Amino acid sequence: VSYGGASEYAAIPYTQMLENLSNASRADRHEAVKQTQRFMSGSKKNNVIRNIYGSKDIYNTLKQLILETKDYIMMKLWAKDIMVLEPELVHAKKCGVELHLIVLGKYTGKELEYYNYEDVKETGEFRPVSAAFGNRIVFCGSISDRDGGTCFATENYCLKLPIHSTLLFDLELAELYRGDSGLLKEKFGDDVELLRKEYC
Repeated sequence: VSYGGASEYAAIPYTQMLENLSNASRADRHEAVKQTQRFMSGSKKNNVIRNIYGSKDIYNTLKQLILETKDYIMMKLWAKDIMVLEPELVHAKKCGVELHLIVLGKYTGKELEYYNYEDVKETGEFRPVSAAFGNRIVFCGSISDRDGGTCFATENYCLKLPIHSTLLFDLELAELYRGDSGLLKEKFGDDVELLRKEYC
């Protein structure tokens, strides 16, 4: 029952409906382009992706980024690589930089707090490394003892989001295993070991 003036409805012609949808879609695309251009104009370096080759240049770039960062660093790397970067990371910690570190392989550093998967073994010649230096720059790639490896550093927003997200997921998983690894292994068995190694 409707009291007062009742609304009346009528179907519009099918061709009019298609035209309305087409106009709305064009408007949405135009707005998306405007928003993207506005976002990209926020940084002159936004689209630059810098490739770094060879372990010496990779380590030097990481050291420089560590020392330049003032707020936080999220990093996932192998034990033999963190040992090279340890002095810079310790310095950053003393300067008040928040460090969120995941170390793969056996590492016994005493001056840094970190999550450690010490039972994970290297399975090839390339050791992956990924890092986020605040919300400014992300770094990703692999280091190799044989050919040095290849990495990149960038402010490109298309790469910042997935690398940040992956690091946050890895940190959450590492925290979960630090607190409940025994319980989870007891409940799920070896599958938990495989899951942990898959996401390492």
